[in-house]
Amino acid sequence: MILKWAGLSVGLLLLVLSACGNEDALTAKEVKADAANDQEETETALETDVFEDIRQQSYEYMQEPDFNIITAKELYEKVIFEDSTEFLILDVRDTSTFAQGHIPGAVNIPYRISGKENMLDQLPEDKTIYVVCFSGHTASQTAGTLNLLGYEAKTLQFGMGGYAAGTELGASIPGAPAELEVVTHSSDTEGSYELPEVTYMDDLTISEIVMNQAQNYLDKDMPAVIGVSDVKEMVEKEEFEDYQLVDIRLEDDYKRGHVPHAINIPYTDLFESDQLKLLDPEKTTVLIGYNGYDASQVNRLLNQLEIPAVPMAYGMSMWAGDEGIIGQTPLNFDGTETLPVEELKYDLDGGEVETSCS
Repeated sequence: MILKWAGLSVGLLLLVLSACGNEDALTAKEVKADAANDQEETETALETDVFEDIRQQSYEYMQEPDFNIITAKELYEKVIFEDSTEFLILDVRDTSTFAQGHIPGAVNIPYRISGKENMLDQLPEDKTIYVVCFSGHTASQTAGTLNLLGYEAKTLQFGMGGYAAGTELGASIPGAPAELEVVTHSSDTEGSYELPEVTYMDDLTISEIVMNQAQNYLDKDMPAVIGVSDVKEMVEKEEFEDYQLVDIRLEDDYKRGHVPHAINIPYTDLFESDQLKLLDPEKTTVLIGYNGYDASQVNRLLNQLEIPAVPMAYGMSMWAGDEGIIGQTPLNFDGTETLPVEELKYDLDGGEVETSCS
């Protein structure tokens, strides 16, 4: 208590002394009022809803998105025969699995921290970035954020599950499409909802905000995908209390055949404000694309807008598997390889990292 009052006394003394030397000096009440006003003005100036900025950037990207994927064999040939200075392989699997085996020359930024701002400092803006994960879905999410920010990022089809098939380095890839029921009639939307706010107090660039939003999403530890079997059960039981199904394929392809109860909002239109209002914020939007990798990119962009979503794994390629229904060439689930990988070995005594191929 003595220190508290002593500090207050010193403050009052300084105020009195300054007033004695200046006839225009403010009273203590005026000083306090001015300080409060300054603080309020500062907070008002810095508090901004950036939802519209992110939405507009997402909409523009979705007019010509980079949904391109590369097969394991194609990437292997690049590693062996092409100049490695022309591209970068970014592996977003966890560090432990990366150490057990990865594509030679790859760098590791684990998925769960891939939205950290300093992660961008490690990535080249003038090279193609091939993103690798377990199955291709989290790699596609990562590619979605990178492409939105102006990088050129592409996904390895099937991830390490397609590059090192039969090992524990990647996911187990389905052997064939499920060939489930499709319908051709359109489903109706349920209503219109308020758009969320994305508010920041700091004076950040749009790139910094996007990265912050990406990391906020990653910190929530939401499921990266939902399996076709889970969607099938949802449809059969008509249990949609927590989910809504949205097919993001182009309208003509949606009309060829789609998952029952799924509405159609093409990815080219989805980020228009009136289309986003069709997504119920109290439900998770299940995104159904051509192959799951397109929906994974859309998923990341929606979650960066605080709209909960999850992609259906492998999309209509897994649900139907028929090009006449899907609208484009489906994934070839037989297209997996078992190719050489590099292993990291850490010398605990010397603190050195050694690499070996297997």
